[in-house]
Amino acid sequence: MKQLFDLINKLTSEYPKLTDIHITENENIIVRELGNLHKTTEKAIDISFINEVIDEKKKNIFKTKNSVDFSLSSNSVRLRLHVYKSSDKTCIAIRVLPELKNIEQNDDLSEEIAQIQSGLVIISGPAGSGKSTFLAQILNKINTKYTKHCITIEDPVEYKFTSEKSLIHQREIGSDVENFHQGVLDSLREDMNVLVIGEMRDENTMRAALLAAETGHLVLTTLHNKTADEAIGRIVHACRDEKEIRQILASQLRFVISQKLYFHNKKIFTLREILKCTKPVARLIRDGKDQQIKSYIELGNDKMITMKQSAMQIARKTKMNFRETEDLLKFVSL
Repeated sequence: MKQLFDLINKLTSEYPKLTDIHITENENIIVRELGNLHKTTEKAIDISFINEVIDEKKKNIFKTKNSVDFSLSSNSVRLRLHVYKSSDKTCIAIRVLPELKNIEQNDDLSEEIAQIQSGLVIISGPAGSGKSTFLAQILNKINTKYTKHCITIEDPVEYKFTSEKSLIHQREIGSDVENFHQGVLDSLREDMNVLVIGEMRDENTMRAALLAAETGHLVLTTLHNKTADEAIGRIVHACRDEKEIRQILASQLRFVISQKLYFHNKKIFTLREILKCTKPVARLIRDGKDQQIKSYIELGNDKMITMKQSAMQIARKTKMNFRETEDLLKFVSL
């Protein structure tokens, strides 16, 4: 394990804002910093160190499926690793996670969500958009300010929490629980207040999450969708009995936050579309008028904001010129 962390420390010293590291057997290591890939001078001659950091259970999964996910941590850094095969070579994709203490905490949105007693909050966005980090920010806020029993179900566990005011139990798929659906059902018998589901991947998990919200718990989860209305549509279309699901969503949904990360002048900016499930929004969901949700967000009521409006705020704040603003708006529309 020391060999791996020595490598990570060397790379992060050369590329202080890197987010991802790509290691391929007998090839130069590639890093992603501020959204761009860079070929380093380091070559992955020997990656046998992976056998030292992976347990037998994960090794068996890798042998069977040719891919496996897990996390590692040292005193200075926490990593999420995905090991896979490509052209008969072993490859490793590593996400370098920011330390909890370095995550921005002065965020009114995370504070508002942390105060919610029950219901469903969805964080959506593409891979690498900071969904897990924002979830960690909310959970950290709850942990340091409120007395709750929080259970996370993750694949793998990303940020490691130490219980402070709250009691936190983190369960990993494969080692602590069989799957997300079972983890959610288990949590209902564990005197839980807050449930964090790393990702809702199927109908059973979605229905169990809605049940948890209906029975008085706060459920925080993620989806891979670009916009709020797409996230709602994803749940509705994944489940049978659309009318029933719309009724539950209309009553239990609290927020859908869709986000993207934008890199400009060596800085990272979070663009967010924020949908708050007010009574008018709940009516639109119940009546199947998802296409009208975007127009309602544009009104800006209850601090709602579209991705484009969020982008324009950042453009004004950073004093972008016309071309830079145009590039930002093109990025938003992708």
